[in-house]
This record gives sequence, C-alpha cells and structure tokens, in this order.
Amino acid sequence: MEATRGQSAVEVVERFLGLWRDLLDRSRLTAGCAVVAVTVAADDDDLLDHAGTIFRTWTERLTELCVAGGVDPESARRLAVTVIAATEGAVALCRAERSLEPFEDVSATLLSLSAMQPPHREERDLQGDKDRLKFLHRPHCSLPGRRS
Repeated sequence: MEATRGQSAVEVVERFLGLWRDLLDRSRLTAGCAVVAVTVAADDDDLLDHAGTIFRTWTERLTELCVAGGVDPESARRLAVTVIAATEGAVALCRAERSLEPFEDVSATLLSLSAMQPPHREERDLQGDKDRLKFLHRPHCSLPGRRS
C-alpha cells in the first residue's frame, strides 16, 4: 500500500481492492478475513480488543494514504471506514454466493465514491486562487479602479 502514497484516493482504493481481488482469485473465493471471523465469533474481550486495534490500524493507514493524496482528513477517514466495511461485506458475500460479482459491484461503487472526495482545504483554497487569477486575467475583466 505504501507505493500509493501521494497518489489519488482512487489509486489508493484501487490498490486496496486489488489486494483483496487477488486473494479471492487465488483462493477460488474461499478466502475470508480472519479479523472479521474473530469479531463475529469471539466472546473474549481481549480478542475483540485485538480485532478492533487491527481495524483501527487499517483505517488509519488508508486515511493517511488518502490524505497524502490530497483528500480532506475527515473525508479520508470516512472513506477509509467505508472502504474497509464494504470490502469486508463483499468478501463475505463472495464466499456465500461463490461469485466475484458482489466484490466487483462494491468495487465499482467504492471507486466512484473515491473519485468524489473533497481536497484538503489548502488545496481547495489554492485552486480557488488559481481560478480567481484566471478570471482576473481575462481580457473582459478589470480590477476596481482600473480601466480596461
């Protein structure tokens, strides 16, 4: 995943999904997530705490990579949670249905969602400044107190 640092949220999510797709393909749809299995089946607080730590670590990692690619931090965190939750659900559906179709449907939706993520405020402000400069430099536009 580190190879996606600085790339767009779409590229980060594509990489994450690609790892899962490869696992599903190699296992012929029999692979699942041990962390989910423990979370669902465990009655032991220590096991649940450990599973929670793993999910938080994955969320933090995806969040950091999306932020490094220019996504607003809060939006990046929400995207990361959604990607992990949706992917885990898709993997379970693939096993149950013995089909990659649920994974592909979820992947398409997650990639669309990734493409709509808002940039960091600084980047939005910078883009706004660029847009204002372009507007001000149009031949028909003049600044107050300045004649065209």
